[in-house]
Amino acid sequence: MKHEKSMSRRKFLGSSISGLVGAGIVGSSQAHLSAEDTDMNAKVKDYRVLGRTGFKTSDIAFGAGMLTSPQILESALDLGINYIDTGEHYMNGMSEKAIGEVIKTRKRKSLFITTKLNLNFGGKATKQNIKNRFYKCLERLKTDYVDCLMMHMARDIEQLKHEDFHTAVKELKSEGKIRFCGVSNHGPKQSIYGKMEVP
Repeated sequence: MKHEKSMSRRKFLGSSISGLVGAGIVGSSQAHLSAEDTDMNAKVKDYRVLGRTGFKTSDIAFGAGMLTSPQILESALDLGINYIDTGEHYMNGMSEKAIGEVIKTRKRKSLFITTKLNLNFGGKATKQNIKNRFYKCLERLKTDYVDCLMMHMARDIEQLKHEDFHTAVKELKSEGKIRFCGVSNHGPKQSIYGKMEVP
């Protein structure tokens, strides 16, 4: 049973990568799955409650790390996907802008949107700096709130305790701009700690 689940996920990934190659978003050299591994019938099969949020998310999520085309997201939402993951610096803000173009025509409460701020980018991470950066995320997303704001690529325990971040989140929650807060991490080998301009 475990093998069958991993294969159907592999088939879905193959189909997704094939589509991205066709759209010119991912180069053919990045498509490591062969055509025989793909399944053009991949679709959302279930909705499950996400942690303690009470929100039922699709068993397939939309990672918008390389998104610039609203049409791709439109197709994903039409297929039943309702969880969208993005970040402030994804495609230099173009990911959030593309999402904003799509969700303005959708029922906002039917979607769970997560965006992320990397405290290692964008200058000194003061409370006001964090809030200002987040407000720009909302502008690009064309929404009044996000369901989850994550501290992106937290590098150590000390950063997880970042006082200004938690104060900013507390204030943003009281303003109704954030529902939940989280953290993302790419494991001990993550290496993107250098300077990066934020949009």
